[in-house]
Amino acid sequence: MRSSDKDIFDYQARGLIRKLISFLGEADIEKALKKYELSLSSSGPIYRDYYIKTRHPWFETFKIFFELERKGKSIKNHLDVRLKRLTGDAKIITTLQKAMPEKLKNKFKKDLLDENRAFDYLFEISIAWHYYLKGYEIQWYEDNNSPEFLVKTPELDFNVECK
Repeated sequence: MRSSDKDIFDYQARGLIRKLISFLGEADIEKALKKYELSLSSSGPIYRDYYIKTRHPWFETFKIFFELERKGKSIKNHLDVRLKRLTGDAKIITTLQKAMPEKLKNKFKKDLLDENRAFDYLFEISIAWHYYLKGYEIQWYEDNNSPEFLVKTPELDFNVECK
């Protein structure tokens, strides 16, 4: 097991989230957040609270993060469950994207900001993370018609298709 990849300390939160923002593109995140804010302001309270706010795993948390930064407040001193989850996702994505082909990185940059399907793509990444933590090599496929990735273990190589 790769324990150094598994461990996250509170003082790393801001840096990891900043790496995720850099990977996704801050301008693209801001654009997605504006669209999200428009959806929030044009919907009723029940639809807003039970659907819009839960549709994407990070939008509310990105708002909190940017607000804390704007006010000059420490991220590590204001970690709540949402910021911790975002930090964990940031660790996973910034680690795994290093082995991804450029074409696939660009696809994930767009897909992870998709307001309707981000959870689907996070699921793919979390499955890859599971095998990565076991010390196995992950080889990502670029072709949309093939499985998501190949897992190479000392005993066996196998494809993983997430549905």
